[in-house]
Amino acid sequence: MANSPPPLPKLRWFDKAYLAVTGAYFLLSFVVETGFLGAMAGFFLVIVGFMIGLRYLRVVGKQLLWPLRNRLRVTYMFIGVVPILLILLLVAVGSYILTGQIASFLLTTELQRRAALLAGPGELLASTPPSERESAIQRMFPYFEQQFPGMHLCAVADKRTWVYPENAPCPQPPSGWERANGLVSRNNMLNLWVHTRPNDTEVTIVMPLTRAFLNQLVPGLVDVVLMGRIDRIAGGNSLQDGALFFDFARAPGQGERLGQQAEPLPKANLFDFNVLWQTNLSVAEWERPGSNGAAFLTFHSRPSAVLDVLSRPGMADGGAVDLAQSASIAFVSICVLFLIVEAFSALAGMRLSRTITAAVENLYEGTRQVMRGDFQHRVKVHGEDQLSDLGRSFNLMSENLETLVAVSKEKERMQSELEIAREVQAGLYPKDPPRFEYIELIAVSQPARMASGDYFDYLRLYDDRVLFAIGDVAGKGISAALLMASIQSTIRAQLRPYLPPARGANDTWSAPQEELSTATLVSRLNQQIHQFTSASKYATFFCGCFDDRTGELRYTNGGHLPPLLIRGGEVRTLNVDGLVVGAFAFASYDESRLMLEPGDLLVLYTDGISEPENEYGEEFGEDRLRALLLANAHKDTRELADLVVATVQEWVGKAEQFDDITLLLVKKL
Repeated sequence: MANSPPPLPKLRWFDKAYLAVTGAYFLLSFVVETGFLGAMAGFFLVIVGFMIGLRYLRVVGKQLLWPLRNRLRVTYMFIGVVPILLILLLVAVGSYILTGQIASFLLTTELQRRAALLAGPGELLASTPPSERESAIQRMFPYFEQQFPGMHLCAVADKRTWVYPENAPCPQPPSGWERANGLVSRNNMLNLWVHTRPNDTEVTIVMPLTRAFLNQLVPGLVDVVLMGRIDRIAGGNSLQDGALFFDFARAPGQGERLGQQAEPLPKANLFDFNVLWQTNLSVAEWERPGSNGAAFLTFHSRPSAVLDVLSRPGMADGGAVDLAQSASIAFVSICVLFLIVEAFSALAGMRLSRTITAAVENLYEGTRQVMRGDFQHRVKVHGEDQLSDLGRSFNLMSENLETLVAVSKEKERMQSELEIAREVQAGLYPKDPPRFEYIELIAVSQPARMASGDYFDYLRLYDDRVLFAIGDVAGKGISAALLMASIQSTIRAQLRPYLPPARGANDTWSAPQEELSTATLVSRLNQQIHQFTSASKYATFFCGCFDDRTGELRYTNGGHLPPLLIRGGEVRTLNVDGLVVGAFAFASYDESRLMLEPGDLLVLYTDGISEPENEYGEEFGEDRLRALLLANAHKDTRELADLVVATVQEWVGKAEQFDDITLLLVKKL
């Protein structure tokens, strides 16, 4: 008798206290901003929960997974719920990172733009004649002071000084500074500055950075919290002269100092979480001409603030606005879709679990009956699904067990007959090619099955010509082999008048009155196949007639793969002169002519050479065949034929040969 599932362990006082604290934490996180300490507390709760869960995991797992129905429900949980939770977590983390990165990019870009904007009046003032500088300052800088509050100007040339505002101190950096603009650390305060020194004029513009100024660079985007240097003492490149953190400048009417708590950005909705982010800046040292160090800027932002900024006219192009809107719509749509899918998954899981467990129980009982030899037992089948099909398949299997034995014997008989058919077909192929003075023929054929649908033939004619042919019958097996035999008998019957006379028949033999034409030969073959075979039976067919005396080749290609001619280190393709034979009664065929030169190699092949696929589904292809032939055209025809077949078989590897392989080589000596 099977063991019963173990009982669930009882909750200890520590476990109950942990559950109470965890529930209070999650409720509190939805009401108020927990901040950094809240994040640390949440991380600690997760670690403790994991440690507590390990104790219950083994016993609870056995208890839940004991029945098959519960096992299926847990499976549905992992398949349906866990991926959704992981995706939601991924969306939350991605939104957090994307919000911080976009806010950082917008803030630093605007800060760089302001620095570049401040460089304009400095360069203009430096190029202004000394006599006009005072009036230029009064015209330009009141306007720029509105955009850069607290700005100080100091221009020095020929022992004369210009300052703005009037009677303001002249912030003149130490000697050694040339052109510079951006951020500079001065008296442990961060400033936006421009310094230029064309010729003998030195212009310096300094604006102390305030928290209000940084927050208003991109209104409503961030709330700046902290700025400071990045300590690099351990690396030997320290920029630290005093405090690690910068002091914010005091804005008019405000008492901003480092660490002062600002008003947080408004929360747009329940999911509009706070993002604490940091970006790095390049800061120059006032007392160290030409130096640049790293500094950081920490700020708060929210996804709603980033979307609002991107949607403002002028802040982003139409593509960015559309992207922000599309992302928002897509996020909401995905959330709704997940909820719908989750609801349907729960309902479907409960129903499917009952169906599966009942079907499995019936099949289990059925297998026990079959093991006892009761082939009459049938399982109950309900419904129209794969499980019911499985039950019907089981019943059908029980019915056909005895039949399978008879089928196996019948298969052995058919295999024997196919072997006989293969031997008969092998006897139909020509044994040895005829020998000529100026041409060499070789053919190789390997069927994919016992019987082949590929065809090749070559015959010596009475007037020192040779006719060779190659074809590929549609289909495989016995039906293709029979059509191949029919094609051979038809061709040889038409060629009978052109064959050399038999021994002792010279007195009764006379030359044929009709000139042999490959086009006529293929046309008659097309009519014969179309008339006496079914409409689905057809073949590709190439027929060539070579005159050994003149070197001329006449050929007709009926829809077969164009043969390849290797001549002078190049590969040429022969013509296609008509459609496949046997498919259409109206098909007509032309005759092409070609003069073969010494060293020419004519390659005729079927698709079993060019179309085999390797284990990755990649075809051998005509390009590889061309490259192989070019590299080995100098070899003997028999050696070359064996090499081509071996290369194709190596390409296929251990996979089963899919199609018949036939190769016919004709080489002009």
